[in-house]
Amino acid sequence: MGKIIKIFYCAVFFALAACCGDVHAQSVPRDTITTTICVGDFYLENGFAIIGQEAGFHSYIEHFTAADGTDSAVLLQVNVVTKKDISLGSDRVVCDENDFPIVLDAGSGFNSYLWSNGEITQTLQVTKPGEYSVTGTYGSINCKATDKIVIESYAVDAKLAIEPLDFCIDFSTTIFATTNESLSYLWSNGATDSAITVTQYGTYNVQISNGICTSTKSITIEECPFVLYFPNAFTPYYQDGINDFFEIIGSKNAIKSFTVVICDRWGKQVFYSNDVDFKWDGKVNSEYAINQVFRYAVKVQTYQGRKYVYKGAVKVL
Repeated sequence: MGKIIKIFYCAVFFALAACCGDVHAQSVPRDTITTTICVGDFYLENGFAIIGQEAGFHSYIEHFTAADGTDSAVLLQVNVVTKKDISLGSDRVVCDENDFPIVLDAGSGFNSYLWSNGEITQTLQVTKPGEYSVTGTYGSINCKATDKIVIESYAVDAKLAIEPLDFCIDFSTTIFATTNESLSYLWSNGATDSAITVTQYGTYNVQISNGICTSTKSITIEECPFVLYFPNAFTPYYQDGINDFFEIIGSKNAIKSFTVVICDRWGKQVFYSNDVDFKWDGKVNSEYAINQVFRYAVKVQTYQGRKYVYKGAVKVL
């Protein structure tokens, strides 16, 4: 009878305490700890080693055995705060110094902000290239979110210059793109060298690229004043080197095409030339036409496409 009771006792005890025989089982008290951590943070207290991997409420149990053989358990209830991201956007490349200042915005909804330069506002105005970072706090325990951005400047450093400075001397000049970098060029006339020679007034553009950024530079060649002077009398008969010929002076180097016709008072043509450097010696049929008046008509087209007609009278003295 006693044996049966012992067996029954052991069975009941095993069910309750998972042991029998000489092991003494007692009731298992439970302590509860409640805490809040941020996503990615650790809880390393009271024998626990927990990392906040997923937002929400999570429970963990840790069993302990005291020196006197007493078993106990601790219930850890962890609230992992939902992660909040902070973003400054992608890194930026500045191709024009006039793009500064740039305003960086960390976004709203944070308890506080701290920028790498010490500013504590939501936005930061930057005026030069560099690396900028911001940390924002959120939630009841001020979890932290951090982001950084790199702003680089690859602005094309090039200037345009001309030589000679006075285009109107020869109606030609060379435009140079001056730079210390290795660049590629595309001019408005299709040229791809760093310099072009031009013979027309107007505005010339060039796209200059360093492989990352492209800048367009322009320079304007002003139209030259066009002036021609015609004598109203000359003295070929004296052959003294002064006013010996009827000729024009002025902006002759601007002339692309030219004709001059000289007629007597009856309208008969006595001289013709298409040479801008012509010189009429005042002769008609190989004789000096002294004290006679002649009419002239001059037609001109310049290299800039301008057309002019000049008419007048000249007297042979």
